[in-house]
Amino acid sequence: MRISLLLLLALFTVHSFVSAQKQPISQSKVRNQLAGKDFPAYQLFSLVKTPEKSGQISADVSKYDLLQLERSAIQQLKKEAPESFSIQVPSSEKTYELQLVKTQIFADGFTVQMASGATMEGVDAGTHYQGTIVGVEGSIASLSVYDDRVSALISSPDEGNVMVDKLQEGLASVS
Repeated sequence: MRISLLLLLALFTVHSFVSAQKQPISQSKVRNQLAGKDFPAYQLFSLVKTPEKSGQISADVSKYDLLQLERSAIQQLKKEAPESFSIQVPSSEKTYELQLVKTQIFADGFTVQMASGATMEGVDAGTHYQGTIVGVEGSIASLSVYDDRVSALISSPDEGNVMVDKLQEGLASVS
């Protein structure tokens, strides 16, 4: 049940971002959010040099990299919950440098209610950030940090979308 709920929250996060993509995103709004902020660097990922095709990766995915999650950095990020930060997301072709600011994706008083009507307590709704790829005009990025994983969507006009999500314990995929 908890795994289903976390999957639902992850899908909601991605759906919210994709829905927002249907409407033009004000680049000036994103730039204004980023302006004047400090961006302490967090290193959440390291690239796994020789990824082998995992049974957990769909046959439809032809291009991907595996990343090792740095648990201590995730815990530090969750604890500090900075208003803004920078992160590097490595891949075999390039490293994406993101500048992100905290955003609120849920309304105040948001709760998870089960079909039975009971309210689910202790749900990790995550901490959510949005921003851009440094130096890439028209880019946008979102990153959600949970207790045990990080999900991200990185989009640029020239390269399209890159998704980062949990694959198995300790690994994430970049596709």
